[in-house]
Amino acid sequence: MKRLALLIPIAALIQAVFALDLDRYQTLDAVRAGGETFDGWHTQHTWLMVGGYFAVFALSTRVLPTATPLTVVAGALFGFWK
Repeated sequence: MKRLALLIPIAALIQAVFALDLDRYQTLDAVRAGGETFDGWHTQHTWLMVGGYFAVFALSTRVLPTATPLTVVAGALFGFWK
């Protein structure tokens, strides 16, 4: 019963992604374009981006055990001592 309770929201989320045509953002070109946009924002508003990421990191690790994936994402987004 617990597995079914977990699978129903996941299945609904997957169905919503395809129903709303959000899978178009999951292409390599879309990811590259998003990365270029992020680099532009990061260049113009460095401290705002870092502060915003820190707030997301602090709040999400308080609620969920997500520190490791968020740390890897931070390394990919911000690099090492740019």
